[in-house]
Amino acid sequence: MNLLIGNVISDVPPPTPSKKSAICRTPDELLKHRANYGNATYAVTILEETGDETWYFSNDLQEAVAIGLRWHDRNCALQQYPLEQDGQIVYGYRVQGSCDSWDIEEMLDHCGLFESAGADINEGATPEIMARVRIELFKFLSVHSPSFLMLDFSQPDGASTFLQDWADELE
Repeated sequence: MNLLIGNVISDVPPPTPSKKSAICRTPDELLKHRANYGNATYAVTILEETGDETWYFSNDLQEAVAIGLRWHDRNCALQQYPLEQDGQIVYGYRVQGSCDSWDIEEMLDHCGLFESAGADINEGATPEIMARVRIELFKFLSVHSPSFLMLDFSQPDGASTFLQDWADELE
C-alpha cells in the first residue's frame, strides 16, 4: 500500500508564452512571418488543430515547447510527491493539469531526464530541480511529441528539409 506523505513539490513555472503567431498556408508564408518576428529560432504548430495551420514563433526552446504542449493553457506543472511504500519513502511524479495522455512517469524513469538535469530521481526535489527536470522533459518532447511540430532554425538542415517537403506537397 502506498500512502502519500509530506508536501508535493511543483516546478517553477516557465515564463508565460508571448504567442507571436500567424496562419501559414505555405512555407513562404511561414518564412515571411518568421522574418516579421525577428527570424525566431523556433516555429511551432499544434498538430491536433483543424483548419488553417497556426504557427507560433519563439526564440526560447522552453517557451516553444510549452506552447506546443499548451502547458499554460492547461495549467500544467511537473510535480514530485513522496509516498511511503513498505516503510520506505519513495517518490512519484506526475503532471498536474489537463495534459495529453503521455506517460510522464515512464518518461522520467526511462529517459534519463533526472540525470540530464543533474538530479537524483530517488531523492526529494526542490522547485528549481523540478524546473530543470521539466526543461529536460521539454527537450525530449520537442523531438518525440505526437501533439506538436517544431522547426528549429538553429538546425537549418531539418527545417529546410521540412519546408521543401511541404512545398513539394503543395505542387
